[in-house]
Amino acid sequence: MENIEFKHNPPEKAANHQSATWFDDGDELLRYVFPRTAPLGGYVHQGNLLTNAINKVDGKEVGGITVTDFTFNGKTYKAGEFITDKGDGRVNNFTLNRDGSYVVELATQDYGRSEIVYTVSNGKESVKSTLYMFADQDFVDTGTLFDKGEWVDANTAKVTGNVLENTQNQSENALKIDGFVINGMKYKVGETAAIYGIGTFKMNADGSYELSVEGQRINSHTMPAVSYTVSNGEEAEDSLLYINLDLSKIPPAPYAEANDKANAHVDLNATKILSGRIDSGNVLDKYEGDDKPYISGFRINNAYYATGQTVKVDNLGEFTMNRDGSFTINASDVADVNSRIPSVAYTVTNGYGASSSQMHFQIDKNAPVDADENVTSAEKSVTGNVLENTHFTVTEFTVNGTSHKAGETVQIEGVGSFTLNADGAYVLNATTESRVKLPAIEYTVSNGFKTDKSSLQITLQGSTPPDPAQAELIDGDENETFTDIVRGNVLDNASSTLNGEDVGTLSITGFTVDGMHYKAGDIVQFDTGKFTLNANGYYKFDANMSFTNFQAPEIVYTVSNGAKTDTSSLKFGYDWSHLEPNGPPAQQFEFVISAGDNRNGEGVEFNGSMLKSDLMIGDNYKSASATDDKLVAGEGFVRAANDILIGDRINIDHLEWEPFTGGDKIKGSSYDDTLKGLTDYLEAIRPSGNDFAASHQKYQYVRENYLDLLDTNPEGGNDTLIGGHLDDIIIGNAGNDTLTGNAGKDTFVFTINSNSGHDVITDFTKGFDTIKFSDLTDQSQLNWNADTGILSFTGVQGDQTYENSITIQHASQDLKLEDIIAAAPVVA
Repeated sequence: MENIEFKHNPPEKAANHQSATWFDDGDELLRYVFPRTAPLGGYVHQGNLLTNAINKVDGKEVGGITVTDFTFNGKTYKAGEFITDKGDGRVNNFTLNRDGSYVVELATQDYGRSEIVYTVSNGKESVKSTLYMFADQDFVDTGTLFDKGEWVDANTAKVTGNVLENTQNQSENALKIDGFVINGMKYKVGETAAIYGIGTFKMNADGSYELSVEGQRINSHTMPAVSYTVSNGEEAEDSLLYINLDLSKIPPAPYAEANDKANAHVDLNATKILSGRIDSGNVLDKYEGDDKPYISGFRINNAYYATGQTVKVDNLGEFTMNRDGSFTINASDVADVNSRIPSVAYTVTNGYGASSSQMHFQIDKNAPVDADENVTSAEKSVTGNVLENTHFTVTEFTVNGTSHKAGETVQIEGVGSFTLNADGAYVLNATTESRVKLPAIEYTVSNGFKTDKSSLQITLQGSTPPDPAQAELIDGDENETFTDIVRGNVLDNASSTLNGEDVGTLSITGFTVDGMHYKAGDIVQFDTGKFTLNANGYYKFDANMSFTNFQAPEIVYTVSNGAKTDTSSLKFGYDWSHLEPNGPPAQQFEFVISAGDNRNGEGVEFNGSMLKSDLMIGDNYKSASATDDKLVAGEGFVRAANDILIGDRINIDHLEWEPFTGGDKIKGSSYDDTLKGLTDYLEAIRPSGNDFAASHQKYQYVRENYLDLLDTNPEGGNDTLIGGHLDDIIIGNAGNDTLTGNAGKDTFVFTINSNSGHDVITDFTKGFDTIKFSDLTDQSQLNWNADTGILSFTGVQGDQTYENSITIQHASQDLKLEDIIAAAPVVA
């Protein structure tokens, strides 16, 4: 089939279109030629009618063109609707979307012309254009293959079929599918594609396909066209499968993994600290029991994947996430520990409803930690593994001062042979019957970025030691209150004895906090910091200084001597409320202004001054894409400075001023460097005379006028903003941001009609903190769910609609909407 499209430019406008304001969309011609042996039915084709549309202002293309409606056989349809009246016998099915994309099924048994008139608008004016479709027949066609594609109307949760059933094949070779493409992503036959908001799709080499609608469906979504390649060994042809799926008519019927008892509406946003290039985990490992949701798909860099796939990602390496929540990452393409790693968004569903969470990655900048090993054995053959972290590797080891590569076998004089492999596994085959202590074996551990030195000490007893299973295992509870960073070892008062002799090696196998079970070495995130308990009993709580006193929930842990287990508990807390501030009070006339250069595509990390007021702007240049930034308002937990944290850009487009030299007014919209524009504006209206006064002016102006400076650009970074301990203003803008106010009376600022995203406030305090919207006209615009702690709202910006939310972590169920926005003025 031949497809020709051309654009007709009106001659009266073409002469001066380089400088004129010009809006036009000419007619389109689609000519399709069928082979003379084409089977009856319909041919499916897709295209775009706005490819050559023009919307210029002063000679510059400004975009913003949409299709509003189209008319066929005297009946007018809204953009996105489907033609149901097939009156001319040549068009079986047709739909035209707002972005100009269309899909048409043309009758192969009728030839002639069809016309569809459509309306194109730039928001201010509109024009009518016509799509002419001509059909003809090729009587000298010598091809061996013709596939007309397939249009399927469906309203069931499972859609199956075979695209090769009506394929015409003049060759003796068998037909097969070579691959398929959805939304620009290429898939091999047999692979499963995840369609966000709908479900999964798979096409096999024999042409069979299956579309499965799952629980996270969004009724406003449409199934994208599937382009596939048919081959018979002599030639190949690209064809189209379009499934017109009406999600609103499909009941929420359960399927194999559906479980309405599983809680799918959870906040699983987290940052995974990679211990090295290779790491793994499970985003659902905090669930206990059988009522667990599952993962239906994941997104990296705007590409959505089905679970179970291993995907190759630029600047990362390979990533796999499975339906049970387990994931594996091989960061082979990451340059160093300071590199930025793409985040992974994933869909959590129970088969009836769903939610989305994000996993961010950071690389542990510290060297790998591997504890020394001390092994005593009564056997002549000793095996074990020196690596507690299975993702680390052993690169080399040293015996008696001689270095050996991992995997080599070494003869130790008077003892026997010894081998230490890269995976940490070792084997000692002793030839002696005597009690002997081997020389210390030093080995190097690597996480792919950095290394650590550890040692293995093996002692051969020559006689059988007592059985740990007969030992008395005792571990006392721990109950401590600290006034410093919390650390210690729960095994300090533990014992495993038989007849007064120590027996076995004590270790922690796991622990439970608030009903959630963790393995030894896992990290638990509290509002106030991070807690971990290792297998050797060592525990540590890294406080984030957000609260001056804290009592942790009871931590129940399991102790093992290798044969028996015992449970004990740990309680800890701290009280800094009576400590003196760590430094003199901040001077309010001292200010620090920080702005990130987002032109290089790299996020920034700012750490503010403890003794000065900070104004931090994550992305300073409005023409460059927003980045994922981290803004922290100082290191100290006692601060006397009010800070302003802005995750993305500031908007100065509305500012204008007279230049010192006279002439036309200067407009803020002419600046790409927004901080430079604000500086020039303030120098023009309030000359400061020195840098000291200029910093104060910028800080004070933003604090007084931040609502007018909010940037409504729908593209934003996923930022982390952490305030100080007085009264801060925290603005995330677009993107999925994590906001922490810390102490003080903090104001979290948002815009209703924007792509605000799905943000998280970690420490909202009733009576102190407030949420303020710049464009709130009525509280009915807000939907507060006290059970989930989620404040949701719909943003409308131009032709786009955004579903936004703010999750207030650990919000009490008695928190009311008026408690959240009580101090936020309503915009009239």
